[in-house]
Amino acid sequence: KTWDTVDGVYRWAYFFQDGPVDHFTGYWDAAKQLITWHCERPGLVIALRERLLGSKKRTWSFEVRTTAGITATGSGDSQYQGKAE
Repeated sequence: KTWDTVDGVYRWAYFFQDGPVDHFTGYWDAAKQLITWHCERPGLVIALRERLLGSKKRTWSFEVRTTAGITATGSGDSQYQGKAE
């Protein structure tokens, strides 16, 4: 994940083992402590939302849509465990 200083958005690329790459653009909302990620592929839109609940915890949700409607949703949370040694 990187910050694009020209466009003022975050960038993230997700590489699949079998070759495809999803390119996400992220928009930060400081008031809500929320970053919304967006990715479009032909016939498919992916939206991810990450809410920061402090320096070590976040919640997330996702929604995947095709031209036929919502195909998948999910949510969860994670906690920072520290740097790997």
